[in-house]
Amino acid sequence: MAHARQGTPQLGTEGDGDGQCGQQSADDEALEEQYVDPGHLRVTPSEMAGILSQDGRCRQLKFLETLSDGRVVHRVGLARRPPAGAQGLMAAHMRAGAVVLAAILVAAACARRPATPVVAGAIPEGLDAFLAAHPLAPGQPVRAEAIGRSVAASWHIVQVATAEPPHRHRLHDLSVFVLRGEGILTLDGRRIPMRAGDAALIPRDHPHWFVRGGSGPAVTLAVFSPPLDAPDIVPEPAS
Repeated sequence: MAHARQGTPQLGTEGDGDGQCGQQSADDEALEEQYVDPGHLRVTPSEMAGILSQDGRCRQLKFLETLSDGRVVHRVGLARRPPAGAQGLMAAHMRAGAVVLAAILVAAACARRPATPVVAGAIPEGLDAFLAAHPLAPGQPVRAEAIGRSVAASWHIVQVATAEPPHRHRLHDLSVFVLRGEGILTLDGRRIPMRAGDAALIPRDHPHWFVRGGSGPAVTLAVFSPPLDAPDIVPEPAS
């Protein structure tokens, strides 16, 4: 019977996959089936896709042919789907790739973060240079240095080598920002772990103290409001 090939590929091109099939072997490429439209009408691609999905093999419509008697023949290439184990392996590789990408993004964000905190507007020489010029003396538990003031507040760099004694400030509200190191702040009897990047807001007349943790001195920025003009430390019994 003579065949007259007409039309163009409808569901992909000959030899190409549809994104879901595994690579075809030589045996698979040799397998073809014909679906004949009994009504002599050309079916739509969506209707043909429904027919092709009815068995477990991944099918691809290669081209359409019209026979001499007017019947439409759909020539189909067959390919076996990847086994379940291979599909699981591919999914595992995709998940692993996503984890690696997330790790790279986190590392890049950390790399952009400055190693030394910046205290803008107060210590232009930088924190490391300031600490080198104002070192803790041997055996000194705490050292505080004023670095600026305004009509509303004063700012201080506080280094804690060991621990503060329990105390409260009768006339000043206090804000503390941890710049380096870590430790435990006890505020109103509650122990609060703190590390670089944390902050504490301490109203006046609230008992508190800080005990250094880790291997090196903790460094904080302390803000007193109103400005601290004279010592305002009232000792408190340890709880």
